[in-house]
Amino acid sequence: MIKQFLAGLLVLIFATSIASAETFDAIKSDYLLLRNTDTEVTRTAEWQATANRFEQYAQKDLKKPHAASALYHAALIYSELFRKLETKFFLTRSLELFESVPRDYPGHELADDALVRLGNLQLFDKKDKKAARRSYQEVVYAYPDSDMFLVAKEKLNLLEHGKLPSRRIETKEKQKGIPLIVIDPGHGGEDTGAVGGDKLMEKDVVLDIGLRLSKLLEQDPSYQVRMTRRSDVFIPLKQRTEIANDFEADLFVSLHINASKSKSVTGIETYYLDNTNEQGSQKLAERENQFYASQGDGGDLNFILSDLIQSAKLDDSIALANQIQTELIKHMKTQWGKTVDLGVKRAPFYVLVGAHMPCVLVELYFINNRNDEKKLANSEFRQDLAEALYKGVARFIQTHKPS
Repeated sequence: MIKQFLAGLLVLIFATSIASAETFDAIKSDYLLLRNTDTEVTRTAEWQATANRFEQYAQKDLKKPHAASALYHAALIYSELFRKLETKFFLTRSLELFESVPRDYPGHELADDALVRLGNLQLFDKKDKKAARRSYQEVVYAYPDSDMFLVAKEKLNLLEHGKLPSRRIETKEKQKGIPLIVIDPGHGGEDTGAVGGDKLMEKDVVLDIGLRLSKLLEQDPSYQVRMTRRSDVFIPLKQRTEIANDFEADLFVSLHINASKSKSVTGIETYYLDNTNEQGSQKLAERENQFYASQGDGGDLNFILSDLIQSAKLDDSIALANQIQTELIKHMKTQWGKTVDLGVKRAPFYVLVGAHMPCVLVELYFINNRNDEKKLANSEFRQDLAEALYKGVARFIQTHKPS
């Protein structure tokens, strides 16, 4: 452990010398790549170096636009390192940085997230219930309109009743003969996905649509449903299909919001896993895959094996994609008028790699199109998207029995 720590310090010294010339986006891109390719936090020196890069970026000018975000991400890394190495320094530093975000940047979009993370560390790692309660209460009183308000309120409620909050992990066994659908809201946590001009985040939109779709499926006894995430958490790409495989799912539907260099582009498109020479599909896959690379973890081999597995499911994946696309276009045209049908396409999305069942990735409109962003922020619009997705899944299952 000491050797690991010393090795990390050497990397930190090097990182410090180059941090001043780095952009926040470049550091965050490397961080998300690390999170996707080292889910067990084995390359601890790289994690330490990345945390140091975030800190150096922020400390050079604490008033720069991304300074608070940089400190927040450094705190996240230190908390992961503490869980891996159990070195007290990492816990202390994580607590200090999480505390600094709401203190030095009150009202920042990550202030409420930092307070909840701070409370969790105080509760589970420091075993300090009073401090944790204060952190959760600050979210409730200072950030009543934030996405962490209900999370903090729930944890306070559980604390008051003497029960420690815990992560919800869906472990219900699959019922034989009843189709099980896994819904995968893309991105999450520190991976915001695409962001609109009015700061609407892809991760929030697809989570809400996914929860609405889950509710529709749960209300129908003909289906079982699971989700890769039910809250704003980061799930590595590789783990998403692993979750579906563990559940022995019959279908896997990954939800995303599109983005384009042109702010006038609009429409819906649905993808299945396959290689393609089509430039637009390749670029979209590159954007969705940008925080994942093989990095020596067998990624290329996994892709080849996945292609073999999916070849047996390809016809069903194409049929599922067509059914979902058809219902989305039909329903949204009926409810909201003109809807551009961008069609069913193929692309090599990593999030679909390794799936043992028919799987698709749906891109629902364009978040950087002002009209689309305004609609995507609308609760009724999201509900209609969920209902259209439900119809697409239901129509497919009517003609394809679960294995």
